[in-house]
Amino acid sequence: MSPRLFFPEFEVAIGGKTLKTKGKGDLWRLEIRREVNGGADEALLQIGLTQPLDAKPGDDLTVDLGYSGTLHRVFTGTVENLAAGLASLEVSALGAQAPLLRMRGDKAYVNQKAGEVFQALAGDAGADVGRAEAGVAMSFYLADSASNHWEHGLRLGLHSGNDVYADAEGKLVFAPINGDAPPVKLKFGVDLLQAACEKGEAPAKAIRIPESPASSSGDETANWIAKDSAQHKGEAGDKGAGPRYFPFLRTQEHAQASADALFLRRQRDANRAEVEMLGRADVELGDTVELEGLPAGGDGTYVVLALRHDLGRMSGFRTYASLGGVP
Repeated sequence: MSPRLFFPEFEVAIGGKTLKTKGKGDLWRLEIRREVNGGADEALLQIGLTQPLDAKPGDDLTVDLGYSGTLHRVFTGTVENLAAGLASLEVSALGAQAPLLRMRGDKAYVNQKAGEVFQALAGDAGADVGRAEAGVAMSFYLADSASNHWEHGLRLGLHSGNDVYADAEGKLVFAPINGDAPPVKLKFGVDLLQAACEKGEAPAKAIRIPESPASSSGDETANWIAKDSAQHKGEAGDKGAGPRYFPFLRTQEHAQASADALFLRRQRDANRAEVEMLGRADVELGDTVELEGLPAGGDGTYVVLALRHDLGRMSGFRTYASLGGVP
C-alpha cells in the first residue's frame, strides 16, 4: 500500500481578493490564535506581493484550511493593521470580540437574564451572537464604563455558568462547555505529534455570598451581609476555601450558579494537556477530545479551550491545542 500524502490547502479572503493554494498570490505564513474565556481571536498573515492587494483596516477577512479540497473555516474577523515591506505584506486581524473590546458605556439592567444582558452588550457593539444561553436571572447588573463590553461579557459568563468565545464563523457564543459531546479520538503517534499532560490537585471549594436586593434600596433589616449568610450563599466542592462577596449577586440562585461555574473551571484546570497535531482544521473550540496512547500517561477526555493553527513553508501545517479536563 502506498503511503498517504497530505498536502495542506488554504483559502484566504481579504481586500476583495481570494488567495488560494494553487492560485496567484503567495501566502508565506499564517497563524491563527483563538481561545475560550480570553481575549479576541487573532490572525497573522505574511503575503508575498506577487499581485496588487487592495486591503485596508476594517476589511473582512476569512481563513479556511484543510487538505485535498476539504477545507474548514478557522477564522472570521476584520483587518486591524497592515505593514508593507519590499516583497511582502504583513496583515493582522482580530475576531468578533474586537467591537466589544472597544465599547464602553454606563447602563443598568434590571430583572434580566445573563444571556439577555450579553446579547444587549453585543448589539451595542454591532457584533453578531450565534448562541446565547439565558443563564441565571439577575435582579440587577451595572455595565459601567470601568470595564469594556467584552470584560462585562466574561464576568457575566463566569457568574452565570456560561463560557464566552467566538466560533470560526465569527459568531459570539455565550453557553457552557460541558464536555458531553461525542469525543474526537486523538491517538499518540498517529494524530498527535507531541503531548504534555499535567494532573493537579483537587480544586478548592467555591463559595459565593450575594447581597440582598433590598439592601440597596435602604432596607437595612434585609441586609444579610451584616447577619448570617448561610442560607443565602452558594457553594460547590468539598475542599475548604474562603468565601467571596460580589455585590451584583443578589439572590441565592445567582450565588449558586456563580459557585458552580467557578468550581467547574477549577476542575478543568486541575487536569490540563497541551498537544501538537498535524494540521487539524476540523477541531473547534469547545470540542470534546479523547487522548489515547500517551507514553507518560494522561489518557482521558478533555475539552478544547484554546487553538493555534500554524501554516508555513518550513513547518508545514500544525495545530496546537490547550485542553481542559472533563470532570
